[in-house]
Parts: sequence; structure tokens; C-alpha cells
Amino acid sequence: MIGALALDRTVLDWFVAHREPWLSTVFEVVTVLGSSVFLIPLVVAVGAWCWQRHGTSRPFALLAASYLGAYVMSQSLKAIIGRPRPPVGVAIGHYAGYAFPSGHATQVAAVWLMLAAVVVAAVPSSRHKMWVWVAATSTVVVVGITRLYLAAHWLTDVLGGWAFGSLWFLAVLGAAKAISGRREPPGARARIGACAPLPSTPTGSPN
Repeated sequence: MIGALALDRTVLDWFVAHREPWLSTVFEVVTVLGSSVFLIPLVVAVGAWCWQRHGTSRPFALLAASYLGAYVMSQSLKAIIGRPRPPVGVAIGHYAGYAFPSGHATQVAAVWLMLAAVVVAAVPSSRHKMWVWVAATSTVVVVGITRLYLAAHWLTDVLGGWAFGSLWFLAVLGAAKAISGRREPPGARARIGACAPLPSTPTGSPN
């Protein structure tokens, strides 16, 4: 535990010592990719597009479950654990609430990995599937780094958020596949498969 706390402080100090004005501006923008302000419209937009294009609400249900579960999980754990955030004096911006786990890291992992799973289900090329996963995992990693750079969280907050978000993504995807394995109306699999993962669809895992 003491070693983890020491590592948290060392990592925070390193990011603070290597800040640049232009990079601070970039990271303040990029960090939004893991916020509710961005993720809620993203879930609604993707869900609406798939409903209009393929006549299925499954992608919306998967993404909404990923976001809501990640949000509730992170906020509940914050309240239970009550860990203080890094010192206000080194933070870029104002961050309310507790630190562990990082809500941004939890949400970005759960939602962006599910988004990748949804997109991969509609992509025929294995090469393209790989790049979808690369893009999603890169977003997850970069958003986590922004939380460290901005001193919104400690390293272990971000690592915990990634772990909880990834586990929740796998739980939602597993439950969805189990449910879709039941008997479905004729033609349902074709519509769903065009815009969301099915039990027979190899989505893979980036971790």
C-alpha cells in the first residue's frame, strides 16, 4: 500500500514537471472524451443511427448499459472509499468529489470498448476490426493519461477505473450474448448482427 502511494506521488510529480501550455490545452479537450457530457450524446447518437439504419435498439441498449453501470459503479465506490484527490494547488481545473476510482477512466473503458464491439460486429475485414480495437483502446489509454496530467486523479485511481470499466464492459457483453442466444424471431439475427455483437461474432478483446 505504501509503495502504491509513493508511486502515485512520483507519477503525479513527473506529469506536473513536464507540463507545457499547449499540451495542457490539448489534454483539457481530449479528457472530455471520457466525460458524461460527451458519452451520453455519443450513446444516443449511435443508438439512433443503428435504429434508423438497421431497425434495432440493441446497440443503444448495450452502450446505455455500459455507461450507466460504469457511472453508478464509479460514483458508488468513490462514496464508499472516500479517497482525496491530488492537491488542488497542482490541478489544472477544479474537480469535485472523491478520487478512487476515476470516473472518466471507468466510463471511457466501458463505453469505448463496447462501441468497438458494436462497430466490429458490422465490419467484415479482420484488419479493419483490429484498427477499431486499436482506436478504442488508444482512446481509453489517452483519456486516462489526461487525468494524471491534469492532476484530477492519482495513478491508482486511473488503473482502478480502467479495471472496473473493462470488467463491466465484459459483463454487459457476456449478458447480452447469453440473452441473444435464446430463440429469436426470424430475421432478428440479421438485423442485430449488422449493428451489434452476437454470440457467433468474434469480437475479441484488446486486453
